[in-house]
Amino acid sequence: MVIDDKRNWEQVQRDTLTANTAQIVYQHLRNLESRRERVITRWIWELLQNAIDASHSTGVGLVCSVEYGQGKVAFQHNGRAFKLDEIAHLIYHGSTKAEDALTIGQYGSGFLTTHLLSERIEISGRLDDNREFDFHLIRQPDSIQAIDAYMKEAAENFHTSLSASSASSPLPKGYTTRFLYPVEDSGSSDVVNKGVSALKLHAPWIVAFNHQFYSISIESPGDAITYAASKRVDLSDNGLHEITVNQKRNGNEEYTTYLLAEADVYVTICQPLAERRKVSVAIPIIETVNGKSCLEIESTPRLFLGLPLIGTEEFSLPAVVNSLLFTPSDGDRDGVNLWLNENDDANRLNQAVITQACELLIDLLGFTAQSGYENIHTLAIIPPVSKQDWLDDIRLKQHIVDHLIEPIRQTPAILCEQGSIAPEDAILPIAENDEAVIALWDLLNALKDFHPKLPRRKEATGWCKAVKSWAAISDCSVEDFDESFDGRKLAEHIEKATSTDGDIDELRSILADDVCAVEWLDSLYAFLVANGFDGEVRSRRIVLDQSGGLDEISNLWRDNDIDDELKDIEDDIFGLGIRCYLRDVRLTSLSDEIGRGDYENKDVVGRIIDKLNSQANNNYVIDNFAQASVRLMAWLVVQNEQWAWDCLNGFPAFSSSIGDSRRRVLTLGRKGADDADLPLAPVKSWSKDIQRYAHLFSPTLTLADDFYDATSVASIWKKLAEEGLVRTDIIVTRESNYEVFLPDEPLPEGVGGHKTLNPVTLTDIVFLQRDRVGVLERVRNSPRRARLFWRFLTEWLVNHDAGGLTPKEAACECEDDAKHNYYPAAWLVPIVRNSWVPIGNNKRDRVS
Repeated sequence: MVIDDKRNWEQVQRDTLTANTAQIVYQHLRNLESRRERVITRWIWELLQNAIDASHSTGVGLVCSVEYGQGKVAFQHNGRAFKLDEIAHLIYHGSTKAEDALTIGQYGSGFLTTHLLSERIEISGRLDDNREFDFHLIRQPDSIQAIDAYMKEAAENFHTSLSASSASSPLPKGYTTRFLYPVEDSGSSDVVNKGVSALKLHAPWIVAFNHQFYSISIESPGDAITYAASKRVDLSDNGLHEITVNQKRNGNEEYTTYLLAEADVYVTICQPLAERRKVSVAIPIIETVNGKSCLEIESTPRLFLGLPLIGTEEFSLPAVVNSLLFTPSDGDRDGVNLWLNENDDANRLNQAVITQACELLIDLLGFTAQSGYENIHTLAIIPPVSKQDWLDDIRLKQHIVDHLIEPIRQTPAILCEQGSIAPEDAILPIAENDEAVIALWDLLNALKDFHPKLPRRKEATGWCKAVKSWAAISDCSVEDFDESFDGRKLAEHIEKATSTDGDIDELRSILADDVCAVEWLDSLYAFLVANGFDGEVRSRRIVLDQSGGLDEISNLWRDNDIDDELKDIEDDIFGLGIRCYLRDVRLTSLSDEIGRGDYENKDVVGRIIDKLNSQANNNYVIDNFAQASVRLMAWLVVQNEQWAWDCLNGFPAFSSSIGDSRRRVLTLGRKGADDADLPLAPVKSWSKDIQRYAHLFSPTLTLADDFYDATSVASIWKKLAEEGLVRTDIIVTRESNYEVFLPDEPLPEGVGGHKTLNPVTLTDIVFLQRDRVGVLERVRNSPRRARLFWRFLTEWLVNHDAGGLTPKEAACECEDDAKHNYYPAAWLVPIVRNSWVPIGNNKRDRVS
């Protein structure tokens, strides 16, 4: 009776434990379906992990195969044979691996994810006593009781298969384990396709990280791919390797190469994990015509626990880290706890692995730089820290700054034209896009002191991305890194570097000898404006003026096709420096910048005239006034535009000089003056027959011949006269009420005064009567000029104004219908009535 009770109790215990396990499995399966999308690819990693764990101590390269198609998926490997307790845990859930330091997988909850493929699994294998088995494991989550029944049925089927004949073994040749899943619906097909796609993407990494692999093959109807490590080369004694993975596909071969660094993690916790201290960090590389080049990592989890931890694709490391010390954050293999609980050994181990990985990354960085690899910046671009449930993002950021970013900045990893340089000692162009980075690199490269500190041109964009990634991790601005150089920093540097003399020559001294300073500046402005630094152009003294100086654009006018002759007149003669206020016309990139505004010919003319007028106040001409007046008038008269003629009205010119007499200022036109002040044109512009009488006319009332020498075209002087700016005729005609009635005088006294009733046309000689400088005044003081004047009257004037000496009759105001005779030549009256003929002894007499 005691014996029966004991047997009954043992049966009750077994039934209870099985029922409890069934309850756990049931709950796992229900939860699994709710997390389907999150764990949809996990089945392939669980199967691979079990194969890896089964490969220890076999001494044979691990071969894994995935076959799918025709409504089924088969996974098989050649790992070690099963132990009986492992079969029991496979059927009843749970794992025998918890105390095995060499294994990391679980036949428990992890293996349950394979039921996403099918609720029915056909498991074939070999026991360690060389017996083979083949049984079905069904886990339909209908009820806990159903799960319990399925487990008991599987156990019975297992024992039955052991006693069956092994002549028709279901195991493919060379394999020790096989899992076969019927795929019966579209949902299962989706799970298969996503899992296989993930394996194809990550298989080269898996083979590279897990040395025990001989190959991984994937077969489907019409397609067969095999991944195998074809070469492992030790590059150093301190754990640096180059691993080449061969991919054969339907007879074609491709190769993927990885640069891998590994080291031990030295920790004082979890001593049973001593065999799993290794940490590996790897990056993909490629052979190029110039050597080897680093490649960016795409769509690959950054953390591997032998196999990828799905969900770590955005983890903030620029390489892939593999370590068996990692402890996943939960059962879904999607992260590792970091800085969440410092008292948790697993958490601390995860942090220790990341710290060691950072050191290995720096080793890789240094090695690739010393070896002359291209695109080393891929090891310096740090992905942003994303918020995850399994890490403290703030503390991770600080850890990356301290253990990765700062060491990177201190490592000579930037390849320059003459070796390598640490980022913190370099000049790194920073801009918004790749095109702008290259444009900025070209600008910086032209500076003598910057050229040796720049990365290679083709790698400048990569280092720009690296610095931007550092700023994002460090929660600071890119400009906070001294090595970063954007448009603002460059503009500031140029302003400071040229602040002593502030001119183009000082800029040339800091540029390379073969660089055209003006073209470089124009490119600088174009870059600044195009990249949002137009404020730097407007506020800094870096804009080239036409004198070769550098100034703020707000102080400079935009040259609207100003003639160089005008600029020369002002600069050469007055030294007003108009070119100091005009931006260089070669700066085409600033054509749309208004600056101080537009400046054109008439504006410069106005400046010069203002200066001439300011000098004209003393009434006498100085040399620079004379030169400027002549050159400006010569320039104006050839323009043949109305505005130019308007500028000449009131234009400050100057007179002729005779002997030692000083030239005086003359004003062209009638602006602000009476017509009587209109000066005579230069003597050289007169006709030859009148030029001989030039000494009769005061030089102070005649434009200097310098003006004619500068503009000797007759039509120009005719135009000047037509515009009323100068006199070109000695005889002038005017309309006036006349009071002199020669030859009829003396007239009888009448009722009223004697004056023509209406205006009559009269002729006269210019400047005949004028205080001190009139013709008669000049004649009466010089017998020589008196004789000349007499010839002028008798030989020239009477011929050119013959009608003036023919009397005409005009109605007079004295009486009604009264008429008297008068000479139209009004000049005759002063000649007759004035004493201008010298007779000696300082006396004068009238002409007879």
